[in-house]
Amino acid sequence: METTASGLEGVIAGESEICYIDGYQGVLSEELGRRTGHEKLFKLSRRMEETVKSIKGLAPNVDFYSASTYYSLGIPIDLYTPIFAVSRMAGWTAHVLEQYRNNRLIRPRAEYKGNPDGQTWIPVAER
Repeated sequence: METTASGLEGVIAGESEICYIDGYQGVLSEELGRRTGHEKLFKLSRRMEETVKSIKGLAPNVDFYSASTYYSLGIPIDLYTPIFAVSRMAGWTAHVLEQYRNNRLIRPRAEYKGNPDGQTWIPVAER
């Protein structure tokens, strides 16, 4: 990745995804790093987060601290991608089923038009 006068260029893995974190993943990664002696990896991740935020104004996505968390938990690096994929299989399956049902491609930013069954939505401020 090149750094130019205008800032970082190109795609940065773990940045600018739709689902942003509220900070708890970083806290978990930091605590695990401290307890397991892998603080250096967390500190590197935090520095990357701060740099991208200051240059591009992007917050990390929900998966950004996964690598340092998995590493601190002793999970083999070869399993990081399968864990990522398995955690999304239910959502991917739901998209495929919806595509088959409606005979059209799902657009990620499309508004959900599914059945309103289930619990009534209560705004977070009212919970």
